[in-house]
Amino acid sequence: MNVKLHHLERLSRWELFQLVFDALTFIDTHSQEMPQSFTNKAEELRTIFDIYDVEMALERKIPTSEVFEAEQLRDYDVRKIYNLIYDYSDYRYDKQIEKAAQALIAVFKPYGTGSSISRMPQEEQTAVLINLLQDLDREATQQHIATLRLTTAVEALSHSNNYFIQSQHIRHKQEARYVTGVVKAVRKDLTKHFLEFADVVNALATIEGQEKYAELKKIINELIKKYVTTAWKRKRKKVVED
Repeated sequence: MNVKLHHLERLSRWELFQLVFDALTFIDTHSQEMPQSFTNKAEELRTIFDIYDVEMALERKIPTSEVFEAEQLRDYDVRKIYNLIYDYSDYRYDKQIEKAAQALIAVFKPYGTGSSISRMPQEEQTAVLINLLQDLDREATQQHIATLRLTTAVEALSHSNNYFIQSQHIRHKQEARYVTGVVKAVRKDLTKHFLEFADVVNALATIEGQEKYAELKKIINELIKKYVTTAWKRKRKKVVED
């Protein structure tokens, strides 16, 4: 089982993950009556694989205070605007204000109430607010907003939504740098430990006899061939398409 570094470097990070996962699954069923050197190396490989698994899972889960603050601001703005409009939609003391509020309620209707919008998932809420703000920016609608003296509030909503979008973009860039740096480093360690495990198996097979390790070597070689071939076909297809 002569695993070469360049074989594993061809794999995507997900292909390497799946290769080692499949290998460890098989190793776990063939670890009985194996020498301590085998068990120790398999455990080291399992440990670094678990770290790699965690770091991969963190790819889209890095929170930032800026995104949280922006989200809180826009939630407050859309709830406050809707609540004020709703209160004025039944305002018998001034029919002009009442009609303006009722017209704005109709603008909100396709999107929901301020509270329901604030509870939407982040990406959905962003899309809804972009469309809602476009509707609120129409000339006739702007007159209703001015009648209710909500121009400043609507401008604040537009600003807070843009602030959220910008903060989200910055977070994604930070995540990309984090994942590129940390996962790259852990992947290097995982590759190193996998190669070391293969070397231990080869050495033990030489000392104790090839027959004891034949099935293990066969399966791991087949897994390597499977994933390396997949990676080669993927890259070849990409070259052809380019």
